[in-house]
Order: sequence, then structure tokens, then C-alpha cells
Amino acid sequence: MVRYANLGWATSTATGISSAQFNFSANELAYINSNWIYVDHDQRWTSSAGAFYKINRDTDHPTLLSMDFLGGSGLRASTATVPNGMALPGYGEVNLSFSADHDTWEYTTYVSNLTNTVPQLGVDIFAGGPGNYSGAYTAGSQRFVATSAPRTFGILVQKTF
Repeated sequence: MVRYANLGWATSTATGISSAQFNFSANELAYINSNWIYVDHDQRWTSSAGAFYKINRDTDHPTLLSMDFLGGSGLRASTATVPNGMALPGYGEVNLSFSADHDTWEYTTYVSNLTNTVPQLGVDIFAGGPGNYSGAYTAGSQRFVATSAPRTFGILVQKTF
């Protein structure tokens, strides 16, 4: 069996704004100039882990079982009074697969995003982030972008030539 795990921790704060001030209201700028705030991409924890196990390793029909996990705390979003004053919900996503080989064929069944988690990332409208920003948005407003596909079940058949 092979296992792995990673854990990361970080924090990012700032005060004062020297560029792109047009993205913020006068009240927000005044607050930021006199207080340390979390930056919008501050994510405290990230983690990943996984394991896989090969059954029938020394035969003509090896079988592989695997699982992986990705998770983290939420990014930042603004409140009515504090820019980036709250954390978005955390997330955890689990993926599973079962794979078997037979001659030159490989058969895999899988489920991606078993928990059907939908992480939300706050994206500053004028920061050039991903997504379609058509519509009436004001400077400094945020949209929330889902970053994972919904739960997906599948079968994959491959032939080696």
C-alpha cells in the first residue's frame, strides 16, 4: 500500500493600498488604511491525502484500489463593515477508483467528488479572475465561483497497443 498526505498553513494580511484604489469605496479605503485586513486569497489550511493498494500484483490480472482527498479552509469574503472580514466555508472532496487489467485492456470504475462538495471561491470582479462577469457589478463586489465538478460516476476502458 502506498499512502501520502500533505498539510499546508498560511495567513496573509495587509494594510494600506497603493494601487487599484478605484476598486474600493472611500469607507473601505479608510478602514484598510488604519487596520490590518486579510487579503482576499488568504486560505488558512489546505490538505491532500491518498492511498492506493495493488491486489494480485504478481499475476496477469493486477487490480488497483485508490482513494484521494483534497480539502481546505475557505477563502475570504467581505462583510458590510470589514473588507475580507469573513471566511467562506471550508471544503473536502473525496475521489475513489477501482481498476483491473486483463491482457492489453484496463477497466476502471470511478467516482469523482463522492461527497458532492461545491467549494466557493470569492472572486474580485475587476481582478481578472476566471468566470463570466457580464452584468452590472460594482467595483469591489464579489461573485462566488464553484471550482469542482458535481459528483460523477464513470467507467473507463483502455486498450494498450
